[in-house]
Amino acid sequence: MPVYAGCDRPLIAEWVGAEYVHGQDGMGDSFFPKAKQRAEPEHAVDELLRRADGEIAILAQAPLTNIAAAVVRDPTFAQRVKRLYIMGGGVGNITPAAEFNFYVDPEAAKIVFAAGFPITLFTWTLTLSHGVFFDDDLARIDEIDTELARFYRQVTRKAEEFERSMGVPGTTHPDSMVCAAIVDPSLILRTREAFVDVETRGELTRGYSHIDFQSATPNCTVVEDYDTKRFLELFLDVLR
Repeated sequence: MPVYAGCDRPLIAEWVGAEYVHGQDGMGDSFFPKAKQRAEPEHAVDELLRRADGEIAILAQAPLTNIAAAVVRDPTFAQRVKRLYIMGGGVGNITPAAEFNFYVDPEAAKIVFAAGFPITLFTWTLTLSHGVFFDDDLARIDEIDTELARFYRQVTRKAEEFERSMGVPGTTHPDSMVCAAIVDPSLILRTREAFVDVETRGELTRGYSHIDFQSATPNCTVVEDYDTKRFLELFLDVLR
């Protein structure tokens, strides 16, 4: 699977990392040998624009810098994407007001939600209510004991330590939840249409996601209910 390097910093803000959650290498301080595969020479934004043929679906599970840069480069980009799945927003997990992905580059998030994409949004709020693997679930993963199951437990160990220190009784799976719902859309049990915007100027609320379910001009489908049990079974099947 080819990999394309994208923007290495937010549009305006200084970069904020999450090494304290995921480790210095982003993989639980595993420090694996570097992959032999190298990134392709083309920039990720150029590749996004090239591939946008009206049928492409995009999974955005990080700050939205590359998506916003593509919109700025070509304002028709949003109309050439079949569906944009975003993990971000909802209750705060880096500040009381802001979720990490939107906080890191709120200007990018604001551009994306105003661009006209058909968006399905999975919030951090949904993760906490429907995306936690508890001790019994993790024990089932340990019982599988495949190479992939052991890899999963290793790369998520730092995140699990951090989440437990913050009062989460297990591990969270925001990005996996979105990916699984693309594979199996029936995992999504309930959605609501909303108008979503992102605060960029508030001294205390920068990165806050304004989700208005009463708006007459919705720009986003927000996932509110999710089949956690079937998600876990799908996850276990993959690890087997």
